[in-house]
Amino acid sequence: MIHIQLNLIETIIFIILMTFGSFIFPSVFTNFYKWKYYKKVYEDLPNKKFIIWESADGNSFSSDEPYEKRFYQYRGGSYQLSEKIYLNRDIMTYFDPYSLYYLWKFDRYFKYNPVAKTEEKRNQRIEQLLK
Repeated sequence: MIHIQLNLIETIIFIILMTFGSFIFPSVFTNFYKWKYYKKVYEDLPNKKFIIWESADGNSFSSDEPYEKRFYQYRGGSYQLSEKIYLNRDIMTYFDPYSLYYLWKFDRYFKYNPVAKTEEKRNQRIEQLLK
């Protein structure tokens, strides 16, 4: 019989790695089918119309432009990448390293992109006029 003796530090490291692994694996497994959209949409952002979706009740949005020309950011900070693909700001995204990386990239793009800021200000002015 082989006897493996682990000291306290190795045991703590093992428990921590197993705990994070139990969160990372399901997160990656849940989000991996969306990965192909992240880079494609990110590189195409300058060609899309930026829309901040403020509807709390989830009503549909009608636009004359084709869907491929629009990009949505929702109130909670989630992004709609295609018709049924979302980059959500939730726990599954935070434990998936690839999804988290692109979530940060999208956030940084809209933080430093003057076009997105201009569009956001325009939408805010329209909301103020409608009140």
